[in-house]
Amino acid sequence: MPNTWFTGDSHFGHKNMVKGVSAWPDKSACRDFQSIEEMNDQLVLGINSVVRPDDVLYHLGDWNFGGLKNMREFRDRIHCESIHLILGNHDFNHNQIPPSSVAHNFSSVVPYREIVINGREIVLCHYAMRVWNNQSKGSWHLYGHSHGTLPRLHNFSLDIGVEGDVSSGKFNPVPVNFLDLFGVFENDKIKNLDHHTRNTQSVPFTR
Repeated sequence: MPNTWFTGDSHFGHKNMVKGVSAWPDKSACRDFQSIEEMNDQLVLGINSVVRPDDVLYHLGDWNFGGLKNMREFRDRIHCESIHLILGNHDFNHNQIPPSSVAHNFSSVVPYREIVINGREIVLCHYAMRVWNNQSKGSWHLYGHSHGTLPRLHNFSLDIGVEGDVSSGKFNPVPVNFLDLFGVFENDKIKNLDHHTRNTQSVPFTR
């Protein structure tokens, strides 16, 4: 099985995310860098420090600002050969990219995806969901978009972005490994959210 990693909300080239150059009046949500280049370099370094060329990386949206040119530049700087992009709200230009586009070096570009790794079902979307496919059977849900500002529900869902739940809202460009998610979800429980879980007494956590 390829070593599998997850990240999201990189915002490569996004000026207003950088405290030193942001035009936002309230810079509390900005990243503590003086230049866009400094932030970009740390994002690339964070990925390349753990994700090997033959690994698989799922990026859960908001890859970059600056259009397709910037998208290509930062994709080319990352060593991993297999990157799957789940489109975010800032990736509207990337809708022009056909799935499995060799020209842009992404393995796939889709707005939503369901995957299975070692029998574990995982639902991937840029946005947090209240319910998702096979939730009542213990599937996981990974998302981005909220930059660690949503409360952690401990229901097998996780903000996987660079300021997400694992990073406790602080900037951390290092992706999360699939195997590490077992430790994150170890004490989570399936919540009774709709009729699919009405008759679910307990689904034990399994590795």
